[in-house]
Amino acid sequence: MSQVPREFSRTAKFHRPGPVHVGVILGLLILVLGAPPVAAEEGLFNAHLSFGAAVLTNDAAADGIRSAGFDVNFKVDVPVHRWVAPQIGYGLIYLPGSGSAESGVNMIMVGARMRLVNDEKGYLANLWPSLPRGNPWGNLWVELNLGYAHAPTAGGVSHWFALDLGVGYEFSLAGPLQMGPYLSYRQVFVKKEFPAFVCLGVSISFGYPKKIPRVVRVYKRPRPQPRANIVGRQGDRDGDFVGDGIDKCPSTPPQAKVDENGCEYIRGKMMFPGLRFKPGTTTLIPSAVFLVRRMAEIIKSHAEVRVEIGGHTDEPGSVEDNLKLSLKQAQIVRDKMVQMGVPRTRLFVKGYGVSAPVKRSETPEGKKANRRIEFRFSIGQPKAE
Repeated sequence: MSQVPREFSRTAKFHRPGPVHVGVILGLLILVLGAPPVAAEEGLFNAHLSFGAAVLTNDAAADGIRSAGFDVNFKVDVPVHRWVAPQIGYGLIYLPGSGSAESGVNMIMVGARMRLVNDEKGYLANLWPSLPRGNPWGNLWVELNLGYAHAPTAGGVSHWFALDLGVGYEFSLAGPLQMGPYLSYRQVFVKKEFPAFVCLGVSISFGYPKKIPRVVRVYKRPRPQPRANIVGRQGDRDGDFVGDGIDKCPSTPPQAKVDENGCEYIRGKMMFPGLRFKPGTTTLIPSAVFLVRRMAEIIKSHAEVRVEIGGHTDEPGSVEDNLKLSLKQAQIVRDKMVQMGVPRTRLFVKGYGVSAPVKRSETPEGKKANRRIEFRFSIGQPKAE
């Protein structure tokens, strides 16, 4: 490339950026800074080649140098985030002239490329067998680069600071190749003057070796706990519309009718089907402990009430053995309620054995229904055991 008769930087009459220049810069900066976080069809590293026409937007060219030429850029990026990739590149803006006059501005740039919109459904066709097929809709990208610019002049080589803003849309035609139009604005800062170029052309991207695999995090659901019925909103754990600060019965189920203290209205006789023992034993099933706590809260909220805890069994075994077993089960429930703060003087127990079935015992369902604990409420002193 031959040298121009006079220095590019000294003979040019550079002008400060006008409203059009400022508008282009601000618009591209808004696109860059407002980029939403999206993933891209990209590789472990990506190479970008762009070429097109370049137009000098002011009269900064030296004598004999045309204001229009061509632009060639080559950049490489390495994604470090799912939507941003630092990049480094080289660019050349070539301006021909009359006779042997010509000029070229060389740029070494460092910056970042961001993909604003991406279809993420793969490429229309594939060069890599491992990539799935998709459609041609690719990604809208923007880039911001800063760097160093220089050009051969009559006085040697000039050194300048440069800014590069670009936007483009690349179609996913044949993986890992993408192609589409681009528009860029390049500003060279020569002392206090600002020659600027607008470039329009075609951008081609190549990603290697394949799309970066996403990290899929699998969250295991916690195992259901015995107190799974506490499904209220914040400030009302049991969902009974009585705030936790004044709720005296925090184990009440959401569907229960409660008083102003958040406790259930008591009835003459109450029974919880889930309050059971393992068949033929005095061992409560794990979920039954929650129901014992629920009943203890009800009793504590009604100081005037005395409660009979009645144990019932099914038919297998002798009458005497079932009476002893039912009484022992009732005592187990009473002792747990005492541990939960219920005064022992308000509780008494009774074993009914098989004398008061609620269903016929010929079926497994009937036997299960007859094995139960019943609570009877009364006003007055408990009877002696």
